[in-house]
Amino acid sequence: MTTTPHTSLKVVTDLVSEVTLAELEDDPNPIYRRLRVESPIAYLPDTHLVLLTTWALCDAAGRDNDHLHGPVEPFKTAYGSPNILSLEGPGHAELRNALNPPLRNKSVLSRRDDLFRAVARRRVEEIRDRGCADLATELLEPISLEVVGVMLGLDDLDMDTRKRWFNALGAYLVNRGRDTGVADRGEVVKLEVRSYLEARIASMPDESDGTVLWHLFHTGCEPGQVRSIDAVIGTVAVLIVGGFQEPGHGIAATLLGVLPNEDYRDRLVVDTVRWGPIAFEEAMRWLPPFSVVERDVLEDMVLDGVLIPAGMSVGLVVGAANRDPERWSNPDEFDLDRPQRNHMAFGYGRHTCVGHFTARALSQVVLEEVFQGLPGLRLDPDQKPWVHGWRTRGPKSLPVLWDAP
Repeated sequence: MTTTPHTSLKVVTDLVSEVTLAELEDDPNPIYRRLRVESPIAYLPDTHLVLLTTWALCDAAGRDNDHLHGPVEPFKTAYGSPNILSLEGPGHAELRNALNPPLRNKSVLSRRDDLFRAVARRRVEEIRDRGCADLATELLEPISLEVVGVMLGLDDLDMDTRKRWFNALGAYLVNRGRDTGVADRGEVVKLEVRSYLEARIASMPDESDGTVLWHLFHTGCEPGQVRSIDAVIGTVAVLIVGGFQEPGHGIAATLLGVLPNEDYRDRLVVDTVRWGPIAFEEAMRWLPPFSVVERDVLEDMVLDGVLIPAGMSVGLVVGAANRDPERWSNPDEFDLDRPQRNHMAFGYGRHTCVGHFTARALSQVVLEEVFQGLPGLRLDPDQKPWVHGWRTRGPKSLPVLWDAP
């Protein structure tokens, strides 16, 4: 990368693709395959982003802290400002350090049995006698909402409220103000979150209760002091969307990859401890829940011979980079025997997903309970899974059968 423009450079605004948002949300992978060959750096006006679709380009941009900044819009509008995704420098470090304690690997693993396994086993037992279910909506989403709700400190909220907040804020980000109804619902939820935090902060104990919310308000503050609601509410909104979505979608993607293949199913049944982590990491490569990482361009930059002017925003398309044939053979295939390499599903550097230990640990426990508790688990041949979305993508419906007792 360089900041010195030359007359021979291509300008990214000349590399316009007329791909629509609707086409991307339906199935972006054929579009990614074409862009990687024809225009790996492309400006898509309907997304307001310059898309980077190869591993090398995304890797270079992900490491460039000089020209690229955490995205301000539409995250400021959808979540509030400041928020952990948009901040850089000391402000980001302060909030990140506050979030870290309950989400470090040791803390997460301490909840494996009393929380993760207890919830997963109970939820599996509730559907065991039925012999069929939509695992995405009837098992994995409820597990994620319940477990992550406890981790965050939102367990006093009913499940319907958690789901409504998550859906409204997530839609607000993706919609980017195109639909006033979506924006209005998002604003209503933001007001509800503020009212909730006002009540919670007044009742929080002086000593840590182990939740993310407590640490977000207290860690790094002087004794007796707490951060203001204005300082944390944007980050709380980020956690609601990211926390509730990633584990459920990640586990659903894992099952979507495993279940069509009898050999893979057998491996997970016989030795989930061994194959569960491999299957989850392959799923995160193959179908990452968060498919686009946005960055704002601070000053004119040149990437691979293309000038990207200051003021634009780039999208590091994780979903495309993770399927780059220059890095993986047969990248569109879910392959448990693939040589393991790093993927981009959890982001980069200081913006690496703060919940990745939770997502990985919860996925392993849920896979163990699912393959032990639902014998003969398989896709329902009469109903197709439904995968949808672009910035956030995953199985919205996963109809399955098993041998009920």
